[in-house]
Amino acid sequence: VTERGVLGRVNQYAIACAEELAAMVQFNEEQQIDKIRLICEAAMEDMDSLPEKVRAMKPLLDRDFVGYLRYAEAKERDAIEAQFLSPDREPTTWLQVISLIQQGVYAELGRDIHIQLERIMYILRMPTLPTQRSLFNVTVNSLPTWDVRQFKETCQNIVDNLESPGGSASLAPDLAPKIRQFAEDLEEFLPAHRVDEMAKAADEFKAKRQRDLDKAKKDIVASGGVGFPSAGYGGGGVDGASADVPFGGGGRTSMEELEASTLRPMKGMVSEMLSPLEMEREEEEAWRAESGGGERLLSLEEELGRMNGRSQDEDEESAAFDLLTSEPDSEKMSLSKMQAEYEAGMRERELREESRRVEEAD
Repeated sequence: VTERGVLGRVNQYAIACAEELAAMVQFNEEQQIDKIRLICEAAMEDMDSLPEKVRAMKPLLDRDFVGYLRYAEAKERDAIEAQFLSPDREPTTWLQVISLIQQGVYAELGRDIHIQLERIMYILRMPTLPTQRSLFNVTVNSLPTWDVRQFKETCQNIVDNLESPGGSASLAPDLAPKIRQFAEDLEEFLPAHRVDEMAKAADEFKAKRQRDLDKAKKDIVASGGVGFPSAGYGGGGVDGASADVPFGGGGRTSMEELEASTLRPMKGMVSEMLSPLEMEREEEEAWRAESGGGERLLSLEEELGRMNGRSQDEDEESAAFDLLTSEPDSEKMSLSKMQAEYEAGMRERELREESRRVEEAD
């Protein structure tokens, strides 16, 4: 075999790999476009039921979908700027569709992440490591099949951030050992094989929904309709124009119809979904400005617990177990807020213990 022959084979293999990669990228884009099409069709049919339908699709709103939304938005913005236009002042209908869906998906996924952070916060606020370990085990055993992978991912992110260079330096001294214990419990209670076992029902549902999407796509192609191809593949597919143009093309509805029946209602829906998060941020900023970032005010539950003569530890354990059996709220919580609440709770406990010691001494 000559050197030229070897290079020829390597070249053929590289070309085959590139073609296979291009086919995989196109297939993945078609799958994500099908999800966008389903959301748009649901919005055009009944806007009031859209949030419920989107929640029913939650297993499909994975990293691939979020990544595609970012990719499609960037491609469309580049295409608009190539026409010497401003994407912010003169967005295409396809860009508006992507942006609205992206905001709605982020808001929905943000609620899920907050729920996981709230569960983790209660675990880390347990007064002793055995209590923390016990609550962690109960939490894992009570996880719904839909939340298992998200919970594991959120927990792993916290652990990875701690293990990163300088990660533990910014933590409270008593919080670092709790997170180390948390990392050990995570590997024991949620190893990879148990995650697969607990999430099996959700994975099967996701696979079934994907098969339904593939079948729906085949039906659309057979009927002569085309979905929403992105600018990277020849048009956004929303204005009924030719699929060869860089914006729109191949759509089954006119731009005016889509604007009237979908975009305007979707804008209102997304604003409504995001308003609680904006209100919370405004309330938190107002509180910080008023209190100067001082001690956290006691919540109603804590005050009632004191009036009933219960200890803070009992209140925390009761609240933690209530969280596992009740529907969590939809407020947004960041890691910094979780740590701030933890530190405030520890300070309050120390003050109570000091006050108790003084009373006993008297």
